[in-house]
Amino acid sequence: MSLDLAIPWSTNAPAWTKLAPGPFQATFPAAFSSDEQTLYAFHLDRSNSPLQYNVGNNTWNESPAKFENAAFEGISAVTDPRSGLIYLAGGYKEDNYNAPFWKFLDIFDPVTQTIHT
Repeated sequence: MSLDLAIPWSTNAPAWTKLAPGPFQATFPAAFSSDEQTLYAFHLDRSNSPLQYNVGNNTWNESPAKFENAAFEGISAVTDPRSGLIYLAGGYKEDNYNAPFWKFLDIFDPVTQTIHT
């Protein structure tokens, strides 16, 4: 669901819009593209590829990019607004929650749909 704050609405009838079904998972790292038109969801249970939500079309698609460390949990994602690159840092193996965080950094390029490690 999304709430459109750009239009006036009463508290009796908020401007809610139902969004297309997305990933069914409690937590996952996600970041918007620098133009804020695409949301990228990473490290999902059933895929080692990011899912892309297009705000304008209300659609989800799978990226052709593939992560080598798809089984990692606890990763953070942030977008550099200047370059448009999305940085994914940290994480731990899902079978060892007590292990120290991994010291790796993946960089996802939304334009080329590639991942650099």
